[in-house]
Amino acid sequence: MKIRFWINIFLFIFIILLSINIFTKKIEVEEEKSLTDINLNSINEIIIEVKNKKDLIFKKQNKKWVMNSPYNKIANQERIKSILEILEIKFYKKYDINKVNLVQFDLKNPKVLLNLNNNKFYFGVTNPIDQKRYVLFDDSVYMIDDFIYPQLTTSPAFFIDNDVMSEN
Repeated sequence: MKIRFWINIFLFIFIILLSINIFTKKIEVEEEKSLTDINLNSINEIIIEVKNKKDLIFKKQNKKWVMNSPYNKIANQERIKSILEILEIKFYKKYDINKVNLVQFDLKNPKVLLNLNNNKFYFGVTNPIDQKRYVLFDDSVYMIDDFIYPQLTTSPAFFIDNDVMSEN
């Protein structure tokens, strides 16, 4: 009876330690590298292409972003900055384009394309387990946090500057 008691205590402690290890382990970012090494300030044109919607075109003019299409309005600078954060975002996994099936990630005919000075980012589906988005860039598929996709697929009015006291 004593041996059985100590075995149960040992198994109980082992299960608790194993549970703590599993629940506290975080997804490690691969090598803490950014998605690109492109300088954020070098970007002067942004094109957002979403299937079945009109393209959004933004250009930098006098250090401010302006929407050229579908409206000709001053853009919300913070929302544009948030799009440009994709250049510095950390990725979780990187896959060689030749070793994956692009159809599986919905990257064969992606619904969303973000074009930053002819640097093209194709957005695929999210991973159903951890909700990370698959993005195709420079012959590699990356897994990134899914913060930008909802912005890219929203209405063009979302990007118009809503400052009542703006210059214009």
